[in-house]
Amino acid sequence: MVFGDLLVALPVTPPCYNTQTSSWLILKALLHVSPGSVADMFEDALTARLFVHTNPVTCINFDVRLQALSLTHALVSSLRTTVDAFSNHCITTLLESVIKPNLQWSAGRTAAATRKAALAILLTLLKSDGEVSYNRCENTKIYVQNFPQMFPLLQTCLEDFDTSMRELAMSGLVCLLELLPRGSLDQRDAHALYPGIIKRLDDSINAVRRDALRSLVG
Repeated sequence: MVFGDLLVALPVTPPCYNTQTSSWLILKALLHVSPGSVADMFEDALTARLFVHTNPVTCINFDVRLQALSLTHALVSSLRTTVDAFSNHCITTLLESVIKPNLQWSAGRTAAATRKAALAILLTLLKSDGEVSYNRCENTKIYVQNFPQMFPLLQTCLEDFDTSMRELAMSGLVCLLELLPRGSLDQRDAHALYPGIIKRLDDSINAVRRDALRSLVG
């Protein structure tokens, strides 16, 4: 439990860490060296020490937030290979503290970078849940409940001039739809899907067009 002891010993924020402080450097080192070990502390320690740095409400420093999002992506990728399924608490925390806040549109290249980082985390999370059946039912309920908030955010990303942003957003939307049981969306949400997806059938990127068609066929 050396890694866990070190993590718990770090100060609880806010205020957010400065990138030059020993606390931030230790947190980065722990997540780089042994993300799987730190992931075991997800439920208790990470929200107060890492995810406070991913949320634009609690961390206005773009550099810190981008680094925190990168660390979170490494953490989620590690969890994907070491656990059977993400817990309800894990999914909810990632959606509320990491993904949705950073998908909110804002002008500028740095804001676009945070949206792209959030999309990468979402895609890793969704792909993992799509690969396992354990706890699938409970996890699916969370995605159904969050769909009305998630879809407008993804739709905004689908309109981005950045082709890689559109690819990530379309892939994320496809994975999200594949997780949802048939008939789980209300009629309004279902009808809202089609205009944005149909528009992507004329996208300049093959992968986006392919995923758009896949979402309609599915």
